[in-house]
Parts: sequence; C-alpha cells; structure tokens
Amino acid sequence: MMAGFDHKGSVKRAITFGAGIDSWDQFFGTRSSAYAACQANVIALIKRYCEGHRLHSPEQLNDEGKGILAFKGRCGLRAYFWQCTNTKGEQLCVIGLVVHKKTRKLDPAHREKTVAQRVLFENMEQMR
Repeated sequence: MMAGFDHKGSVKRAITFGAGIDSWDQFFGTRSSAYAACQANVIALIKRYCEGHRLHSPEQLNDEGKGILAFKGRCGLRAYFWQCTNTKGEQLCVIGLVVHKKTRKLDPAHREKTVAQRVLFENMEQMR
C-alpha cells in the first residue's frame, strides 16, 4: 500500500495531503502498463518543478483559479495543488487531489474539493 507522495527538491517540497493522498494512491497504485508512462511523466514534472525548473504552461502546468494549479500529464492525469510555506519555512506544493480527466475543461467540483483541502491544511498548520 502506498502512502501518498513526498519529494524534497532543492527549491520546493511536494507532498500529498488528505484527499490527495487517497487519490494519489488510487491512481498510482494501478500497475497497468497503459498508465506507467503517464505516471512517470507526472512524477518527472513534479520533481522538475521542485528543483526550480519552469514548466510549460498550459501543456505541463495550469493555473486553475482560486490559487489552485495543476500538474498535467499527457494522458489526462491532473494533480491539483496549491503553494504555501510551512511552519519550518519550507516552500510547499501540496497536492490535494489527483484525477484522470476525460475532458479538457476543469470540473468545478475538482477545484472546490482542492480548495476545501487547502483550507483544512491551513487550519492544521495554524494549530501547530
């Protein structure tokens, strides 16, 4: 069983949180060879971003509004995230939801679910 994603780059750290852990594990737990290239593509994008490399917009990274961004895999995989600084001063990319999209347009429910995860995360950070 997986436990989400955590990668510390030289500039930022990417982590999954809440529903992001569950949706990451659900998609990345799939061992289908059909998704292997897509999984590798998304992980490579996240790692490059954490190392400070610029990603091409809108092909690899997209601003979805309300402070939510998306890493975009070539197969329709989206890892929705927000950026913040934790109590230790680390720059974070917090992945709140991972979905496999069949259309190009953002489902507003996906953005709202990610925003709700961000509010929960921020409330937890304030309690530390």
